[in-house]
Order: sequence, then C-alpha cells, then structure tokens
Amino acid sequence: MPEQGHQADRRSEIRKKVGRLRARLHARLLESSRAVGFNPTYLSRLCQPATVIDVGVGYGTGPLHKAYPAARFILIEPLVEYRPHLARLERDYDCTVLYTAVGECAGELDINVDVGYPMKSSFSQRTTSDAVDGPLARRKVAVVTLDSLVASLPELRRPILLKIDTEGHELSVLKGATTLLPTVDTVIAEVSIAKRFEDGYEFEELVGFMSQNDFYVYSFLTMPFPRRIDRQRFTDVVFKNRRLSPPGPHVNHRA
Repeated sequence: MPEQGHQADRRSEIRKKVGRLRARLHARLLESSRAVGFNPTYLSRLCQPATVIDVGVGYGTGPLHKAYPAARFILIEPLVEYRPHLARLERDYDCTVLYTAVGECAGELDINVDVGYPMKSSFSQRTTSDAVDGPLARRKVAVVTLDSLVASLPELRRPILLKIDTEGHELSVLKGATTLLPTVDTVIAEVSIAKRFEDGYEFEELVGFMSQNDFYVYSFLTMPFPRRIDRQRFTDVVFKNRRLSPPGPHVNHRA
C-alpha cells in the first residue's frame, strides 16, 4: 500500500509538471506571430491601456505584460495554486492580486480543479468533447461581482482593458460587470463556440450581451482548430466599446 501511494504521488507530480510545460508552450505559441493574434506586437497596436484587469490569470498572461509593461494590473484568480507565479509578477510589474472568483452574483460556487493542468479548472461540467484527462478535485470558492470588486479599489486609470478567460464562465463574469463595462475601452474574452460545458452559453448569446452593452466585435486573436473536429471549440474575441472607440475604417500597420 505505501508503494501504491508513492506511485500515485509521482503520477500526480508528473501531471502537474506536464501541465506547467503545456502552459509555457501555449504562451510561446501565442507570442510567436507578428500578425493578428494574442502576441505583444499586435496587442500594443490594439490599445494602450493604463489599467489591465485580468480575470482568470492562471500562471500569468505573458503577452499582456510584455505589451503593456507600464500599465497597472489587477489580477483576479480563485486558485491559490498559482500564488508562487503571481508573486513573481507582483515583483516585476505594478500588480494587485486578488484571490477570488467573480461572477454574476456574490456567494459561493464549487469549482472543479484539474489537479494536473489547473488552467482547465472550471465551475461548469465539461461535455465529452472537451473532457479532461486527469483527476478533478471539487472545491468551494468565494464569488463576488466584478463591479463590487472594482468599487473596493482605488479609482482605476483609463483606458481600461478587461481580459477574461474563465473556462466557460465568461458570460457570468460580464453580467456582474455592467457598471464597469461603460468605462472599459477593450475587452478580450475567450468565448466558447462549440458546446464545451453543460448548461454553457451559446457564442451568439455572449456576443449579443456585449452588443446590448455597446460593444462590437473588433477582431479574433486565436481560433484553435483541433484535428478530426469539424467545429472550433473556442476563440479569443476582441470587443471594442462603441462609445469610446467607434468603429472606423481598416488601418494597415507596418510591422
């Protein structure tokens, strides 16, 4: 029995290392292109925020820090597993780290923590098309609205960029930010296309909510297309505030 327990611990540690490696490789891929995409070159052309609110920061959103090194970052993350990584960001950038979840209403929620790859942790039950490989640990976390969280902070300098990557919880986050949204210039959100989560939102539902709040789709940063699957699972969408950044003609930028 002790040997079996030791082997289980080793397997768990290997899964965690593989998860961290996958996250680093994913970040490098995002940064590798100079074209439209989730990379510092394009992001720096997209906007120049004074404040970046990063909801679901995980290990850190490297392209944002490289694109906006002088910005103030509000980093929001419910999982304490990321604490050592976020502590390093606090040393290198102007950061405020808040360990909480945000959603449509205040309260508590159960989160399914992917032990080997925490970036796939989610409040929602995944469909079979987006199932995780490793074990899940269920955990209760506190939830507040983004509006109440921002209200508790010193006044945010504008322009404001809001980035959301919460594994199927994006629409709930936005519904709890209706007071903040009119002050936000740019939103970058990972938006589900295929049915990735049970009781998850539809792509057009989130886009419609943003339209109702005076945001329009500006561009798409990434759109992974897994092999042997006919429909993309998600994409990173850039939304612009119609009042703060009215739609205009296409502009060519030199690299």
